[in-house]
Amino acid sequence: PPPPILRTTSTSPECANINQGELMCCRGTLAGDVQPVVFLAALYGYYLNPNDVNGINCDSNLATCPGVKVCCQVTGLKPLLALWCQ
Repeated sequence: PPPPILRTTSTSPECANINQGELMCCRGTLAGDVQPVVFLAALYGYYLNPNDVNGINCDSNLATCPGVKVCCQVTGLKPLLALWCQ
């Protein structure tokens, strides 16, 4: 899991029993070992586990979500990335 200082403080009720993350609408998900994700995350000082699921092009527009809804623990890089998702 991410260090506590990086975790979202906007825990969604839907995510409380999953990973204490924020519910996001992401247009796609990528593994933590996909090179563009590794590169972008490292630029911001995030280092991911290859097994992590990460959202790309994410926002909080859940009512009309055209992608997949995931619970993400790090949302500070939205809309580009949301990290440590389930």
